[in-house]
Amino acid sequence: MAKNVNVSWDLPTTRESGLPLDQADIQHVEVLLSADLGATFTSINNIVPPTTNITVPDLDIGDWVFRLIVVDTAGRQSVEVDTPVNVPDETNPSSVVNVQVTFV
Repeated sequence: MAKNVNVSWDLPTTRESGLPLDQADIQHVEVLLSADLGATFTSINNIVPPTTNITVPDLDIGDWVFRLIVVDTAGRQSVEVDTPVNVPDETNPSSVVNVQVTFV
């Protein structure tokens, strides 16, 4: 059974150098998704601040990896942050099989 998944984050307040990062200097956060445990990613959206979340509808049962990358207004990119998620199989169990009835 597919699930809607909400991903949220906090925007950085500094650059890698440790110097302050003005929120107006953040162009967007690129959100990517991998269905093969991070071997390949597909970009699903660029989220423009001040928004700090995305809801991904109908994610199928299984293991997924979300990757977020901050892009500043000059096009510089942060290091990727990967977060795995497992959409559990919450369907009912299958029925018993090979039922045999014998006289005793």
